[in-house]
Amino acid sequence: MSYTKQIKSKLLLFFSVFLLAGNVLGQQAVIKEEQQVFRTYPFDDPNPVVRMAGRLKLIYPYFSFNGYSYKGKDQAWKVVRLENPYVKVIVTPDIGGKVWGAIEKSTNNTFIYYNNVVKFRDIAMRGPWTSGGIEFNFGTIGHTPTTSTPVDYVLKENDDGSVSCIVGALELASRTEWRVEIRLPADKAYFETRSFWYNPTPLNTSLYHWMNASANGRNDLHFYFPGQNYISHGGEAHLWPIDEKGRNIYIYGENNFGRSKSYHILGEYAEYFGGNWQNNDFGFGHWALCNEKPGKKIWIWSLSRQGQIWEDLLTDKDKGSGQYIEMQTGLLFNQAGATSSLTPFKHMFFAPNGVERFSEIWFPFKKIGGLADATTYGSLNVTRDKNILKIAICPLQNIDDELLVKVGGKQIYTRHLALKPMEVFIDSVNLAEEEKIVVTVGDNKIRYSSTDNEVKKLHRPITANKDFDWTSVYGLFTEAVELAKQRNYKGSLDKYLACLDKNPTYSPALTGIAELYFRSMEYQKGLEYVSKALANDAYDPDANFVYGILNRQLGNMIDAKDGFGFAARSLKYRSAANTQLAEICFQEQNLARAEEYAHNSLDYNKYNLNGYKLLAVIYRMQNKKQEAEEVLTKLLKFDPLNHFARFEQYLLTPNQEHLSLFTSMIRNELPQETYLELAISYANLGLNMEAIRVLENAPSYPVVYYWLAYLYQKENSDKKSQELLTQALQTSPWLCFPFRRETIRVLEWAESEKKTWQSKYYLGLIYWGKGRMEEARSLFTQCENTPDFAPFYLTRGNLFKGENFEKVLLDYNKAVQISKDKWRAYHLLINYYNEIALYDKALVVSYKAYKEFADDKFIIGMDHAKTLLFNRKYKDCINVLDNINILPYEGAREGHDFYRQANLLHAVELMEKGNSKKALKLVKKSMEWPEHLGVGSPYIPDVRLENYIKALCYEQMGNNDKAGKLYEGIYKYTVDNWTKWGSYHYVSAIVLRKMGKNDQAKQLLKDWEKAQPPDDIVVQWSIAKFNRNNARAQEALDSKKVTTQGTPWNPAG
Repeated sequence: MSYTKQIKSKLLLFFSVFLLAGNVLGQQAVIKEEQQVFRTYPFDDPNPVVRMAGRLKLIYPYFSFNGYSYKGKDQAWKVVRLENPYVKVIVTPDIGGKVWGAIEKSTNNTFIYYNNVVKFRDIAMRGPWTSGGIEFNFGTIGHTPTTSTPVDYVLKENDDGSVSCIVGALELASRTEWRVEIRLPADKAYFETRSFWYNPTPLNTSLYHWMNASANGRNDLHFYFPGQNYISHGGEAHLWPIDEKGRNIYIYGENNFGRSKSYHILGEYAEYFGGNWQNNDFGFGHWALCNEKPGKKIWIWSLSRQGQIWEDLLTDKDKGSGQYIEMQTGLLFNQAGATSSLTPFKHMFFAPNGVERFSEIWFPFKKIGGLADATTYGSLNVTRDKNILKIAICPLQNIDDELLVKVGGKQIYTRHLALKPMEVFIDSVNLAEEEKIVVTVGDNKIRYSSTDNEVKKLHRPITANKDFDWTSVYGLFTEAVELAKQRNYKGSLDKYLACLDKNPTYSPALTGIAELYFRSMEYQKGLEYVSKALANDAYDPDANFVYGILNRQLGNMIDAKDGFGFAARSLKYRSAANTQLAEICFQEQNLARAEEYAHNSLDYNKYNLNGYKLLAVIYRMQNKKQEAEEVLTKLLKFDPLNHFARFEQYLLTPNQEHLSLFTSMIRNELPQETYLELAISYANLGLNMEAIRVLENAPSYPVVYYWLAYLYQKENSDKKSQELLTQALQTSPWLCFPFRRETIRVLEWAESEKKTWQSKYYLGLIYWGKGRMEEARSLFTQCENTPDFAPFYLTRGNLFKGENFEKVLLDYNKAVQISKDKWRAYHLLINYYNEIALYDKALVVSYKAYKEFADDKFIIGMDHAKTLLFNRKYKDCINVLDNINILPYEGAREGHDFYRQANLLHAVELMEKGNSKKALKLVKKSMEWPEHLGVGSPYIPDVRLENYIKALCYEQMGNNDKAGKLYEGIYKYTVDNWTKWGSYHYVSAIVLRKMGKNDQAKQLLKDWEKAQPPDDIVVQWSIAKFNRNNARAQEALDSKKVTTQGTPWNPAG
């Protein structure tokens, strides 16, 4: 069958609205694209200002969004409905391609949380995020950049009667590509997600993937996650399912303590997990092979108002969606934060040309009371009550098998089961003795053993070696690698260099540095370092591969082939190195040799898409149309969203039908980047005309025109080239963020043709993104004050922060002057004035901004409140906060912090004037948690500072008894709620000294200091102040640097 006919018969395009059949006469699956109206709280206001800090540093060139809605409105959304007689699944291609929800049809219960509203809030890496469904996260830690925006998708009906919706995107920061096939069988009560993630680049990148599924959070929900322990984001190990304090944390309602919970559960070799709502005896489940998905996590919002406030923020009570939990699956044991590197649970690289493929199923079960085992065949629960063994089965597919029960190795019960999906079977068996129980269905299609907990227990270490020396050569190398895996390339380089300080010839560090220099486009530097590694060992595979990519980039093709040849001897690089050799031979026009190497690359990785792409091009150039189509068919089998394959088919048969097929499938948020990625892949092979034909179909975008101008010049079309260069310069730079290393040569050519601020600006952005700060600042400086584009000045101001505060202020003020009706310039200027302690100047700007923008932007209201606080205008600050409505990001506290601080500082002010009664009222107000400030109250707020000020007030009023009781309470709280985090330990130490317990106070500070890094400023200040060493305390304050970075798993910087 030809490629075209296969496309017509198998791929259901977005404009095809259909049903597979009319009346349901038998088991079948239906797929349909349709419109569905949801109450929607939309997001808007994309940020045109580049800020390489916090969460955005990890994901440049993505931009964030700053506009969120208080009021909902009805909006029609594109949805894809997959349905069979047992379950219904809804997918939203324009909201990250996520599974929006899933319903078990006989009960009409959701087993994947279905949010009845689309309520975007500031939670994800770029901001907008919605709760519910299943979110697909690929790339780096945090909610993925595409989680709330349109992705590519295609509908498909399969030969076995199942139907599929395949969604996917290009992850720009890593240039990797992910796909998820959401597949619904015709005759089973589950749906499947089949994931494919490919790294087409020659570089390692961060290996981070988690499926964030969700379900309704109710007190009667019991979790059935086999395991002995759970670990945190930081890798610390704790007990599961009953914690160290004896709490049944596997029951949702008994997590009524502390903050929100992240339980990464491990310790048993089990392929399933699930949860059951006891009150209606209905549950959700998940199954996957352990080697494919070892990570299993439960996320629970705090059951206090601190977490429950998010129920209101993310859904609407009148729509009945309610609070949710997340059951997540990952490639690693935990979503590792930075400190997890200190434990066995480190980070991992995604290798060059690497592929990750994994399949998992999501299913409901009902009326069986819990979960003792689950497979693709069904769910089983086995419970014992004295001498009665109860067996309950909820099938997921047709079962025609024997049910056997053995006790002590002897068969005591058998029954033939003939069950349909979701047809529950329950029976009881009398037991005479306490021996091992085994229950099986068929040939171990479903199996339970009473000894599973012990037999399947894992014995891998879950705590780190205490004697590991982080200051050793290997210790520093380990830290460098861990930082690189987290995309902290500057930090990684520093640690590699520290490694070489101890051992200048340490090959792994030399090679690591060389790869980092490739990233930063300092190819000659990289070559110098990797050559030293090869001087140690000519056959080192890591060094040879990096030697190869550096030489290829520098145009030294003979040396590149030499390096790749030895790298290919290692299984680690065999596929990637052969791919590189194939591409070099193609560039040298040795098509026969290129074909040979391409086949070699596929021998060791049959999913290496780059190998297939090269073969398709080779066969097209050799006029072997049939062979080319066969390659493209295979390519689309692995990746049904492969845009290269569709464009190659157009090149094979250049007609409008094939061109429309190609362009119609690019429907993600940033289609221009898809066209650029494809065109650059052709240009890298020297196929300039193919690259031009791709880009001529791309949307209007400056970088597209730059590339077209450059490519036409290469093809000696000078007039066309100059026209396109003019078009590039005339197209607005709004939300244009170049980032690819290949674009450097294009922009440098453009600048040589015509000196402009735009080309310098774009070049500067790329250099900044690659960590080349000196070159970036030079290019931005050369732009002078020519641009009439406010985001340029705000971006340049951000670039020079920490280097030249006068330049920053000039740029921020310039941006205000040319965008007086825009809030963002005021926001940055106010905050920078505050950052450099020019509070009076900040106040002048904040008054103006507050008057102009406060009604539309609570961010400006927050800025004004903070500025009033810094200027000691506490009453005014409180008044602003009493009249603001904050839509917070996850983990936000600022609104309440400012409110609390303003009230307490005002109270201290009054107390110093002798007005303790009024001060006490303000202290009481500071202990309130007004939820319009975006923060809910935790279970046990830390009010040691408040109580300390209250005690001082009572002492001033002569009521020492009340003061004494408050001091006792402060001490008791410290003992009962000890944590290594907590600047209020200083208050506790002061109180202990007042109580005459000076030794205990010193010990408290010593324990706190021991638990913190040696350079912790707050600890050092506290110890100095406690010891009345004001000079040392001031030194600590002076060394304090403002940070904008949040936690790695919630990087809300």
